[in-house]
Amino acid sequence: MKKSNTICSSILMTASLMFSNFAIADAAMEKLAMDSGCITCHSINSDNPGDNSSKELPIGPSFYDISTRFHSNEHYVTYEELVRTIKYGSSPYRSHWKEKITGLAMPPNSETMSDIDMNKLLIWILSLNDQQS
Repeated sequence: MKKSNTICSSILMTASLMFSNFAIADAAMEKLAMDSGCITCHSINSDNPGDNSSKELPIGPSFYDISTRFHSNEHYVTYEELVRTIKYGSSPYRSHWKEKITGLAMPPNSETMSDIDMNKLLIWILSLNDQQS
């Protein structure tokens, strides 16, 4: 329980520090996403959100589409489930992005990213919807 409280406190502290200046946070998070290999499959902004009929499907959803879907509760997913997906990967058979992405499984990132970096990146991704509103 104590470890969970410490992690939550760290996440909240990180979020408040990160978003005191969006431009710096964006650059730092884009670099983290690039250095962690996320940009290999995900883009930051979607060219044509939700409609891929005229182009080849992307490998993974854009960060902006993830943020929009999470905020709309189109598919109920908890923050913990999103962290688990980043950490341990996803199953192509259980994807709620069917027909919007290629359907490949997301690889696990537990060996390539720290828990703190995963949380920082996810907080930033989820904030993208707020930034563009």
